[in-house]
Amino acid sequence: MTLTVIGSGSSGNCYLLQNEEEALVIEAGLPFDQTVKAALGWNTDKIKAIIVSHRHDDHAKFAWQYAEAGYLTFAQKDTIESCHLNGIYSVKGMQPGHGFKVGGFSVLPYPLNHYNTDGTKCPTVGFLITHTDCGRVCFFTDCESFTREVMTDDGLRYIPYDFPNVSHWMMECNYDNAIINRSKHIPDYVKDRIKHSHMSLTNTLKVARHVDLTSTREILLIHISDGNADDRKFVREIRAATGKRCYAAHPGLVIDYSIR
Repeated sequence: MTLTVIGSGSSGNCYLLQNEEEALVIEAGLPFDQTVKAALGWNTDKIKAIIVSHRHDDHAKFAWQYAEAGYLTFAQKDTIESCHLNGIYSVKGMQPGHGFKVGGFSVLPYPLNHYNTDGTKCPTVGFLITHTDCGRVCFFTDCESFTREVMTDDGLRYIPYDFPNVSHWMMECNYDNAIINRSKHIPDYVKDRIKHSHMSLTNTLKVARHVDLTSTREILLIHISDGNADDRKFVREIRAATGKRCYAAHPGLVIDYSIR
C-alpha cells in the first residue's frame, strides 16, 4: 500500500491511497486528469471511492468529475449542495460518526471545526481509514485544533481526539505564527481567519505530543502554506518532538504505507 500526494495546499488537495488492486482518493481539489491517472498506473478501474472533507474549492472543486465518471463519491450534505452534486447517482451522503466500507477500506468520518471566509461554520470532517495492508490512517486538515465539540453542564467544551493504533498520520501543519505575525502583506482580518481555520506549527506540535504514537510509522504534514510556512523547519521540529519519521507533502511524493 502506498500514499501518493497529487497536491497539498491552497492550490488543491488530492491524495491516493492504493495497492495493486484498489485505490481510495482522499480529497478532490485537483482535476481527475493525466497526473492522477498516471499515479494510478492508468488503472482507474481500481478506484473504490472518493472521500471529500468539506466544500471549499481546494478540497472539492473537482468532485463532480469523479462523480460524473461513475465513481462513488462520499461527501457531507453541505458539500453536495454547494458543489452541485445533487442528483448524481454515484454521490453518497456521509455523516460524522457513521462509518462505511468501500472495497477493503473502512472509513470513519469524524467532525472538525472550520470556517468559511464570511466567518460562518463550514461542516468539515477528518477521516480514520483502515485497511489490512496499511493498518490505520488518521487524516485531518483545515482545523485550528484536533478536537471535537462536546456540550456539558458547564457549556461547550473542546475535547482532544486521541485515536489508538494509528500507523500513519496525515496532519495539517499550515503556518508558522512567527512568519504570519510579521507579514506586512496579509490584512489582520485574513490572519485571524487563517488562525481560526487552519493549524499552526505550534498546534500541530501539541497534537503530535498528545496522541498515542506507539504504533505510528511516520507523520505526513499536509496543507502547508506556500508563503507562511517553512516546511524544513516543520519537519525538523515534528521529528524532534516525536522521534518519528516525518515528511512534508509535495506533489509527487510517494510513501510506503504497507505494514505487511
